[in-house]
Amino acid sequence: MIILNLLIIVLLLSAVEALACDCSVPVGTDREKAAFHFKEASAVFSAKVVGFEYRKDIRDSFGEERKESDPTISYEVRFVKVEVIEWWKQAVPFIVYLRTSYARYSDGTVSESSCTFPYVVGKTYLLFVKDWEGMLSTSDCLGSMELKDADNIRPYLGAGQKTRPQK
Repeated sequence: MIILNLLIIVLLLSAVEALACDCSVPVGTDREKAAFHFKEASAVFSAKVVGFEYRKDIRDSFGEERKESDPTISYEVRFVKVEVIEWWKQAVPFIVYLRTSYARYSDGTVSESSCTFPYVVGKTYLLFVKDWEGMLSTSDCLGSMELKDADNIRPYLGAGQKTRPQK
C-alpha cells in the first residue's frame, strides 16, 4: 500500500511539472534580457487593460480537437482590450485587442495554456507581443510584465512614441 501511495504522489508531481509553463528565457543582465525580448517581439508597447471580449470563429487548436471528438461543442477565444500609452517597436493604434490562449466552451468548461499571461483589468503593462496567426498575443515567456515592475527594463528601450486616442 505504501508503494502504491508513493507511486501516486510521484505521478501527481510529474503531472504538475508537465503542466508548468516552460520558457527558454535568457540568463543575463536586465539589458541582455531586454535586448532578447525586444528582438523576438513583433511589437513592444505599454498599455492599460480596459476589458475582455470573446470572439467566435477564431481558430484554437485545442478547441478544434475538442470539436473533433464532440461536433456539437462550440467555443470562443478571449481577447484583451488595451489602451496603448507608448510604443517602442511597431506603431500600434490607441486601442489594441490581444489574443489569449483562453477559450470558453458551450458546455461551460474553459481551457488555457499554462503560459497564459495574467491580465487584470485596470493594470498597466509593458508588453512584448508576437504575431500569432495574424493577431497580436503575448505569454509569460515573452518578457511582458506589469509596468510598475519594468523600471530596470525601460531605460534600455529608450524613448517611446506616445499614442493618442482616435478622434
